[in-house]
Amino acid sequence: MSKQHHRFYQSNWFIILMLIFVFPLGLFLMWRYANWRKFWKISVTVLIAFIFLGQIGATSVNNQETNHNQTAHTSQHHQSKDTGKKEDS
Repeated sequence: MSKQHHRFYQSNWFIILMLIFVFPLGLFLMWRYANWRKFWKISVTVLIAFIFLGQIGATSVNNQETNHNQTAHTSQHHQSKDTGKKEDS
């Protein structure tokens, strides 16, 4: 009986770990070395793409909200200074 010798990066456990922690490398290893059905490879790729794009979208929305809040705070600060000057006159 001959058992096919695989390197560690060709094993399913390593590919799954890489998909979780280092997804670009995991995707490459999955498509290159995993003997999974094409349906599962496509499903995992689409899932990771949705997660990645969702994180980018969430970051973009948070940055916009932060910028809006900073602008509103700055405007309020300038208005309070202007009001203080008018009352002094």
